[in-house]
Amino acid sequence: MRHFFSFACPFVVALCLFGLSACQTTKEEEAFDPEAQGVAARVRYYQDEVAKSPEDAELHYRLGNALLDMGRNQDAYLAYQKAVQHKPDHANAYANLGLAMRKLGNLKAAVGAYARALDINPADKDTLNNLAFVAELTEDWERARWCYGELYALEPENMEYIGAYAAVLYGLGEYKKAIPVYEQLIAGGLEAAANTYRLGYCHYSLGQDGAAIETWESARNLAPENAPINRGLVAAYVATGNAQAAQAAAERCKTLGIALEAELLRQLDALAR
Repeated sequence: MRHFFSFACPFVVALCLFGLSACQTTKEEEAFDPEAQGVAARVRYYQDEVAKSPEDAELHYRLGNALLDMGRNQDAYLAYQKAVQHKPDHANAYANLGLAMRKLGNLKAAVGAYARALDINPADKDTLNNLAFVAELTEDWERARWCYGELYALEPENMEYIGAYAAVLYGLGEYKKAIPVYEQLIAGGLEAAANTYRLGYCHYSLGQDGAAIETWESARNLAPENAPINRGLVAAYVATGNAQAAQAAAERCKTLGIALEAELLRQLDALAR
């Protein structure tokens, strides 16, 4: 083989050795990154690689991602299935399998895939959020409560998680658990009037009428014309047997045009006698 560089003049070689700009070195060719390519190129690349190494779970997973990005959800589902067949503890493949099934409209299968991903990686917040979303779509509130509880435990200062967890506890009637979560939510200044009302309702539902009154009076300062808050105060004062305060709260409702239920009016009338 001929070595062309051996004929370079000594002066040029000297310049190269001293790193002067007169001599430019050849850059190494950058390594090919399939993930930096367009979606069609990624699909072709991983299809070729899978054909060469059909038992490589990671290649099937990467192919599934590219197919999912292309909108080929059924093909992505098949690729993820291959990935978990070859690597049963591939949490990300299970998580994206759940996403593919969700896009295909099979919510029950999506739940199963997300749950399996969380068995492998319990602290995966993305998968917990995705599972909570599907649980809400299917009105599986117990599963939603579990998901938001896990997210809240992972990020106890995240106001979004605090709000979602409080709301699902409230909806399920788990008022005792909801109280400290609502207190944290209110301390964070999020939807203060609405959340203070719900905190008061938690106390009222647990028979903690004094705490309910204190909470609702605080809420009334924030939203004086709020109908649920004003009705709640009538009910709480009736429950404590405070006829004068109950009547004052009822008169306030009348002035604001807030209707009271017939049963509450009957209780109010009985208390006044």
